[in-house]
Amino acid sequence: MDALLTMAPPVPRWNHTTATRVIEMIFATRRAGGMTDQYRISIDDKTGATVRGRVHIINPDSESVPPGRDFPMRMILEVWHRLREGFFFTSGDDRMPDDRVPGDFGQAQAVAANLEVTAEFERLWDLDNGAHIHLSDQEVEELRAVDEIRDDERKQAATQALKERYGVKSLSVGLSAGVSYVRRPRDGAAFHEVACEIITDYQVGATHNWPPPWDGVEDDEDFDEDEYADKLERMRLEDYPYAEFTFTVKDPRYIEHLSGGIHFSTTIYGEFGW
Repeated sequence: MDALLTMAPPVPRWNHTTATRVIEMIFATRRAGGMTDQYRISIDDKTGATVRGRVHIINPDSESVPPGRDFPMRMILEVWHRLREGFFFTSGDDRMPDDRVPGDFGQAQAVAANLEVTAEFERLWDLDNGAHIHLSDQEVEELRAVDEIRDDERKQAATQALKERYGVKSLSVGLSAGVSYVRRPRDGAAFHEVACEIITDYQVGATHNWPPPWDGVEDDEDFDEDEYADKLERMRLEDYPYAEFTFTVKDPRYIEHLSGGIHFSTTIYGEFGW
């Protein structure tokens, strides 16, 4: 099993302030929560229970391809979720390819919507993102009423009672598809434990196209931001650092919705195995 990440990730060798500021001029933030895409993932082949592909590193905040098995598990879930929700996008950048699914998209959606492992995927999604606890209109009003309590002691007691009732750390109410909810805490360790049961093998090859333009900029006394930005503007996907990967699952049903030719930009990450 991959080791738990018990300390903060090492500080990358490039200057985050400068590199991130420049790259954000190029890659638009379009995902919920304002997260910027870190990788572009290409599924090249699926044979039996094994998937092969490439991960391109497109953001200075990601120094390498995550080595833990939680990363390919997120990859599997990301495609499943995107197919179900129709979340495949145009890149908005002439230098970068659009997200894509080969063949008939409707058929791919139907496969993702009818997986035998759907219940497991939904549980894993909740472990990794925090389960939504749906609220009735009456329950939403009850939560809002707590904010109107003027006595601090009574307010704290009411707040704590509601947190314990729903098993949450925050009473912030969200809205999804017209349904109000509160979110339970995610459990990354439990997610990783299940991922290690499903992903029986995961290998990441050497990183190609290294170093990228942003590597070592903090040590360059003659750093020219305009020149640096121009280099990024000229880069195509094939110019970015990338590594090939292979992973195998214990049962082909977990990757039934994957196929060679799938390509997408993503914010998924790795917590374990560093």
